[in-house]
Amino acid sequence: MFEYFISKQLIQIVITDEAKVVLENYSWPRNTREIQDLVENWVINGSRLITAKILPNNIKKNIVQTNRVISDYHLDLVEEYGLTLFLIMMKKEIIEHMTKRNNGILKRASSAMNTSYPNISAFLKTHKDKSFFSKRLR
Repeated sequence: MFEYFISKQLIQIVITDEAKVVLENYSWPRNTREIQDLVENWVINGSRLITAKILPNNIKKNIVQTNRVISDYHLDLVEEYGLTLFLIMMKKEIIEHMTKRNNGILKRASSAMNTSYPNISAFLKTHKDKSFFSKRLR
């Protein structure tokens, strides 16, 4: 299928054997449209030699992209612990990861999340002891 879309391009595109294996193992949920989009992106970006290294992460890891943010695992947690505790824990985890991403600086993290530092700080103080291991809210 790739050969067909590549043959329609004005530039020559070569796919390495390693990249071919990755591409063959991907599930292609959007079928030919997804393949066509990928090839067109190669052309637009001037990519003539396609290696596994330049393939998108979702293809390399065979992760199907969906419009869903919440997985069935998350829904199971909501059923087990309730929506309120789930949302608190999700917010705490996002704040923690964004703080790490911003070199441990909460002010930078709050700015990156487009929210105020005092709100984030107050939230963390209020919910410092909340966890999924304690089913009831304090």
